[in-house]
Amino acid sequence: MFDPVQFVNEILVIIALVIGLCFVYKYWNRVMLALTGDTKLHGGILDCLWYTIFQCCGCCTGEWTRCFTMCQCCPARYRRKNLVTLLGQWLGFTSHTIEIKNIVVGDLPYDGSRGDFYLCVECANNPTMVTSLAEDKMPKVVHFPEVMTLKVRNNPLENNVRITVKELNVFGHNNICVANFNAMQVLSWAYDPLTGDMQNRMKRFEMKPMDNEITRECPAWILIEFDEVHEARHLDNLRDANVVRTATRTANDPNPYEEVDISTYKQRQPLLDATGHGIDEPLE
Repeated sequence: MFDPVQFVNEILVIIALVIGLCFVYKYWNRVMLALTGDTKLHGGILDCLWYTIFQCCGCCTGEWTRCFTMCQCCPARYRRKNLVTLLGQWLGFTSHTIEIKNIVVGDLPYDGSRGDFYLCVECANNPTMVTSLAEDKMPKVVHFPEVMTLKVRNNPLENNVRITVKELNVFGHNNICVANFNAMQVLSWAYDPLTGDMQNRMKRFEMKPMDNEITRECPAWILIEFDEVHEARHLDNLRDANVVRTATRTANDPNPYEEVDISTYKQRQPLLDATGHGIDEPLE
């Protein structure tokens, strides 16, 4: 038997759900911040596939495959590497590690004579990285000293690498301009064997102003050098979690790093508090 009251109630519930979903969609960042304390999800379909298929839901990380790449005849790029990780990188399910450096921005669409500028770099689902503050700089040319390490996948589903120039104010900040780069293109620039010359690895890109209503005579730009990671400690090859590996930057030492077990290292480097005074800790 048709009940008009129940029918009206169901319609109202459906309308309320639609309104609620529209609200969540429009204010997604605020909803995420309220629920998780962050504005983005640090995971996606590629992470799920990597964890379930290649790592068997965490049961097998493939570390045992390093024994097949320990031989000195193995190419240096693949020596002591996890073969499962290499396969995942080749298929685009796990990330490659690259560096961006020699970062310079210029012709910024900023009307002030000087400003405090910094960069925000977003890639994949990783937390946003921020450079140091370039204080009291003219917007014509601003240099940043950082060498930033990016984790990106060679996959068309990977999010773009987004670099934003911001100007710091007493209250908040202003977004000045932005550049978006395809992740697969970034990897090709970093790993291209034909770009061995430093000048070929450096590229200057146009940046889009955040305020499109103002026309500028010179477009904003950013200079970046893309490169493979040159980390003295070779952390990608680190397998044992119970050791501390530190770089040994001495001219007479043939080894680029020193590796010490954790208990010995704690004796060598005593634990200090924030004022530099020693404090007790349990033995290993």
